[in-house]
Amino acid sequence: MKELLRPAKTRFATIFIMFSRIYTQKRNLRKMFTSEVLATSKWAKERVGRKVSWPLVRVLRLVDGERKPPMGNIYEAMDRAKEAIARLFK
Repeated sequence: MKELLRPAKTRFATIFIMFSRIYTQKRNLRKMFTSEVLATSKWAKERVGRKVSWPLVRVLRLVDGERKPPMGNIYEAMDRAKEAIARLFK
């Protein structure tokens, strides 16, 4: 899994590279939420499994919303999502 880049002195280039990486994973991101394997797995039916996907859905909603947040907010949301998922799996 590739990590998203953090902003640096070359902010425009960093943002371009990050969006490029997200775009290259577009198909995989869609599959993750529409997969038959996910829909029929035990995780989709259990409370913990539904909780794991919720932090990711929040980030996707933030990025897809009409009001586009600054990149710093997206990075922070991604970090919070990773931490929340890690806490669920202890």
